Amino acid sequence: MNKKISYFKLAVSGTLKIGLFFALMFLLSGRLDYWQGWAFIIFSLVSIGFIFYIFRDKRDLFKERMKPGPGMKWWDKIFWAFNIIFFTAILVLGPLDAGRFMWSPDIAIHWYIIAYAAHIIGYYITLWAMYTNNYFSSVVRIQKDRGQTVIQDGPYKYVRHPGYVGAF
Repeated sequence: MNKKISYFKLAVSGTLKIGLFFALMFLLSGRLDYWQGWAFIIFSLVSIGFIFYIFRDKRDLFKERMKPGPGMKWWDKIFWAFNIIFFTAILVLGPLDAGRFMWSPDIAIHWYIIAYAAHIIGYYITLWAMYTNNYFSSVVRIQKDRGQTVIQDGPYKYVRHPGYVGAF
């Protein structure tokens, strides 16, 4: 019962954060007809729903990804500090640019389609790696506390770090 409650709390907390982000995105864009924002919302909601569905029985993986155990490397701390700054800047500057101020020139729709297709392929590779590897953490660490082993199935048959390939 406790695992169901923590999973439910994670889902509710995540949904509220996403809702606040979506509201902020339209506030920053200054308009509700910001179609790129709506496309991003739809893509994000479908992705999140898909993740919750396929990982519904992998709660230990969710826990590790959301709050990694001990042993995080020092370089990961630096990486995540910069990653949060740059990711936040993208999420703020995108709606300000494309929605409100139009700093950048218009981009042809086919480039959006190509970008989303590439994103979906990379996302699929990363999710396949996560699904195959129950030790797929959000940081680099040896998970002695979880009995980590080397994974050789799924995408790991082809490349040692498929999560990085998908992210790239």
